[in-house]
Amino acid sequence: MAPNLSVTMLENSQVSPPPNTMPTVLSLPLTFFDIPCMQIHQVQLLLLYELPNANKTHLLQTIIPDLKQSLSLTLKHYLPVAGNLMIYPSNNAMPELRYVAGDSVALILAECDYDFHFLKGNHPRKADDFHPLFHKLPRISSIHESRDSPKKIPLLSLQVTIFPNFGMTIGFSFHHILGDGISNMSFMKAWASINKFGGDAEFLASDSLPCFDRSLCKDPNGLAQIIWIRMKDKIGQFSQLEDKKFDHSKVRATYDVKLEDINKLKNLVLKKRPESAHVSSLTVICAFVWTCLVKSKDAENVDEHDEYFFFSANRRAHLKPALPTNYFGNCQSPGFVKLMYSQLINENEGFLIAAEKIGEVIVKTMQDNDEMGILKFGESLMPILVRGNVKGNKIGVSGSPKFDLYELDYGWGRPGKVENVSIDVDGAIAVCKSRNFEGGVEIGLSFPKAKMDPFERFFNDGLRMIG
Repeated sequence: MAPNLSVTMLENSQVSPPPNTMPTVLSLPLTFFDIPCMQIHQVQLLLLYELPNANKTHLLQTIIPDLKQSLSLTLKHYLPVAGNLMIYPSNNAMPELRYVAGDSVALILAECDYDFHFLKGNHPRKADDFHPLFHKLPRISSIHESRDSPKKIPLLSLQVTIFPNFGMTIGFSFHHILGDGISNMSFMKAWASINKFGGDAEFLASDSLPCFDRSLCKDPNGLAQIIWIRMKDKIGQFSQLEDKKFDHSKVRATYDVKLEDINKLKNLVLKKRPESAHVSSLTVICAFVWTCLVKSKDAENVDEHDEYFFFSANRRAHLKPALPTNYFGNCQSPGFVKLMYSQLINENEGFLIAAEKIGEVIVKTMQDNDEMGILKFGESLMPILVRGNVKGNKIGVSGSPKFDLYELDYGWGRPGKVENVSIDVDGAIAVCKSRNFEGGVEIGLSFPKAKMDPFERFFNDGLRMIG
């Protein structure tokens, strides 16, 4: 593998919305969808752009100033992104997202001489080498370091790393409490559009302005307050995933699943399990990758145990009344499937059982409009998410086959590669639209090479067998 990646820091700047932006103060209460997201580690996405004709002077004197200017204009339309999570010392005070004129987003500029083409490949690369390309946010769990004054935690930080004559990366670090993947994607698309067209006219014409109206998310039973009271003293536990010593043997690899293979997986489920409740691209891909990962363990001396699979479902269209599609915030319900290890490694039935069960839980999650059911589920989920409190293995999915991260064109063309670096922490399956195959799906994984190698064999053999 290539040598370890390191960066040279060139500049640490703060980017604010343009002067005289209104309103000068904006406060958003947290909903019952937002507050549980305090337990989720920050989201880190890396966009890699090939710019072979851009020397260092051009990058520093033209591209970077344009990015700063367009970011400032984008923040004008996304004020909460420039704001902070505010947590107050009073036991009765609810946390909130708050923007005050003068708030800003950190934008770090760095330079790197690492092999850019090696970095953006699909082959296994050291997970360690991606972390210097991000400026991490303070942990939300740090609120417990002092209870004497309000805690102010930024929600987004950015790092642009230039590889002169080769390319550039943009590293996004979001706190999940700011919004779900749909919301974060809307911000990224807006910034790309405004930079590409040199202003916000195109963005405004697209009718894509975000909606921040939290009153649309009805909470007649005060569920947000109930969740906060039960969660606030446990936030420190949820940092265990980030605090644990990182496994330096992890490598990152990317796999493409073509549309024809997705359809073959769907047809196999429909043929063998015709009563399956929900057979979608997400269902069959998650089931297939999950079973391949479980099989990739050393089969000797593996005792029977539980295997958990986690996902979240967009609820904007399913609430009563429904939220607008441009609602900016969190609006997802979690779901999980629990199966036995022996069920998943069954050569003939493992994938089918996983697909059927994931589909069942997705349907139940989408149909359940009982707010108090969310609270009950959240209470059962907390001990599972805290590593070490539950026997068994846990894996989840980050992203969606509907997310087209490769449409993020800042004026230099599509990204050469997108990496979801968050999965280095929790080992989730990263999913987005494929860059290379129409209708296909791109899967990102981060595991020790000793597990990745057998996974690749099961993955490739499994796709061949369904042919």
